[in-house]
Amino acid sequence: MRSAHRSALALACSCFTACHQPQGAETVVVVTWDTVRTELLLGTERTWDTTPNLDDFFDDATVFPRMLTPRGLTGPALSSMLTGAYPHKHGVRDNRGDAPRFPTLMDRFQDAGYTTWAYSANMCQIIASGVDRTECTSPAEIDSGSRQERDIILVDRLVDDLAGLRDGQHLFLWLHLAHPHDPYELVEPWYSEFHPQSYQGDLDPGSANDVRGVTFSTLEYSEQDRDHMEAAYASQIRETDQLTARVFSELDKVGRYEDAVVVFGVDHGEELADHNRYFAHGCSPYNSVLNVVYAFRAPGVTPAGVWLESWRSPVDVAPTVVELANAFEWQEGGESRSLLSAMTSTEDADEPVFFERGVHTAGVVWHEAKYIYSGETEFDDCHPYSGSGHTYPTEQEELYDLVMDPDELSNLAGQDLALQGELRSKLCDWVLESAWVSTGQQMADNALVIMCMSDAAR
Repeated sequence: MRSAHRSALALACSCFTACHQPQGAETVVVVTWDTVRTELLLGTERTWDTTPNLDDFFDDATVFPRMLTPRGLTGPALSSMLTGAYPHKHGVRDNRGDAPRFPTLMDRFQDAGYTTWAYSANMCQIIASGVDRTECTSPAEIDSGSRQERDIILVDRLVDDLAGLRDGQHLFLWLHLAHPHDPYELVEPWYSEFHPQSYQGDLDPGSANDVRGVTFSTLEYSEQDRDHMEAAYASQIRETDQLTARVFSELDKVGRYEDAVVVFGVDHGEELADHNRYFAHGCSPYNSVLNVVYAFRAPGVTPAGVWLESWRSPVDVAPTVVELANAFEWQEGGESRSLLSAMTSTEDADEPVFFERGVHTAGVVWHEAKYIYSGETEFDDCHPYSGSGHTYPTEQEELYDLVMDPDELSNLAGQDLALQGELRSKLCDWVLESAWVSTGQQMADNALVIMCMSDAAR
């Protein structure tokens, strides 16, 4: 069935591009990985050689190592990257199946005459429109198989399809690989390379019960357990790096890599017990989850090997891709803006960057300080807390010095009231600039909005 579907799509695309020949870069590629801690992508900070192939790409690209994802969940994070809008604007606030209400990069490039492909191992509702060829290996599409197997199937299909591209066919491709996600797997030979000593403990990284037991403090978590868990997680990233290299190699083989606009990014990170013995991501407002990496490569345009260290947001990725491709103009203004001027001037601006953890909790990073306001004193709308009888510990206000305390372990709220008030004001300006929640009743019950409106009335 897929072959017939593809043949029809190929014919339609051929007829369309013959009538509407697009302008700009012939090949635009966006590759994203799911659930990757930033230090495992940064050669100066990591313990293991987890991403040798990605390192080569970074050498040719402009790298933003301090992007702050707008939400530590795949659906909202990827929707923001693809639309150039924050979650309260595009409407995707969780992973429950909504597609963004704004046009995505696929929609925009398709309208510009590009053939659009989207290959994803997760959150496939995001690619419901604007896509000429869709491949999805999410659990809803494939009944069995690990995340590693689903990523391999996805890349196999993509490599086969790349071989059939026509000369002169303008292509926009988005590939999302999901393997670094839990349940964590020991991938050989990488695990043994990263953890050559014999593990004597009982913790199974792939067991939801074991991981939940550590989080809920019913199981111990020793240094030996930690080394074992982190090596398993790192082995998944090493495997994903190899799959990505295979895609880049095939693009080069078919003559599509050398002159292509290529963007790499991550949707969100992973706690791995950094805070509250929590391993996943949806509960966390901390930078082990929110700090992600993006890199941009456009030959002759983006400087190679340049790292820009100021905090930025992935909402700026979509207009940046559009400007690098030079295929059409980015229409919306406001929250998102292209990063190309920052790349070419290498001026590192320091502007406030915002994030949320659902509708009741949001925060801002500015001038190496981070402020969080939580309207939920007992947060449980996230895996594995939901329905467990346990809640993720949280405080109403948190303030961190990201220079002196990059791990966010010392809450300074109440100590520097001037800085706390300034960041809270910036956060509230952002929250109140448009409808933070969708209905008046939700607005009236929202503790974050109530706090901001109370501040504004003073």
